[in-house]
Amino acid sequence: MPFKKTISIISWIFVLVLSALLNVSCHKETVPVGDVLLPEALKSTFYYAPGTYWILEEKATGLFFRDSLYVKSSRIDTVDVLHPGSRQPYARKEVLKTRLVWPFYGMEAEIASESASLCSGRSLSGEPCHFLTMEFFLNGKSRGKTRMYYYPAEADAGWPVVLSGLIEPQLRIDTIIATYAQAGYTFSDVRRVLIDSDRSFQGTPSVRYISPDAGIIRWQYPSFGTDWQVIRYRVLPGK
Repeated sequence: MPFKKTISIISWIFVLVLSALLNVSCHKETVPVGDVLLPEALKSTFYYAPGTYWILEEKATGLFFRDSLYVKSSRIDTVDVLHPGSRQPYARKEVLKTRLVWPFYGMEAEIASESASLCSGRSLSGEPCHFLTMEFFLNGKSRGKTRMYYYPAEADAGWPVVLSGLIEPQLRIDTIIATYAQAGYTFSDVRRVLIDSDRSFQGTPSVRYISPDAGIIRWQYPSFGTDWQVIRYRVLPGK
């Protein structure tokens, strides 16, 4: 009958409209609001002014090579964060860059920050997350870049890093050492960081010990049998 047919058509239209609304609701893009600023704890670990240096001694080979690692330049820039849909700026983000020189290898290294308003797959109460990358340069050409630290600096089972659609090698803070002694110094809350495939050093595994107050104090490259340890240092906060 025409009346029943009309009811049936209206019912189908209602179902289709409801489904569309639910689909839009489920896929509605959530855009975080607010600027993404670097935490002070992260700056105190990686943002140092020229005049900062670390004297290192290689312990694994028994040859006791010594070298210096020093800060060439550092800066923090503020850049626009673009809306993923409109591509219009809606917030600001701080970006840290610290340039190091390592004479033993004849290379320079740049530590840089990458930040996101929200951390995908992490239970961090909706707070921003930050990664630190390290990229080595030889004669001005990149020798590789890898993510080597994250913040909040939790010790956990690992973080297969996914940011901006890129999948990085596994990175994890293996443990946090409350009191760590090295070369007559005592450091607190040292993070032992493991990288499965360090692209900044030929894709081999690496281990770094990172002090909140003194930066990277130990560099281990097991595949090459090297263990560089800081035996003296001076750090000047970035300006």
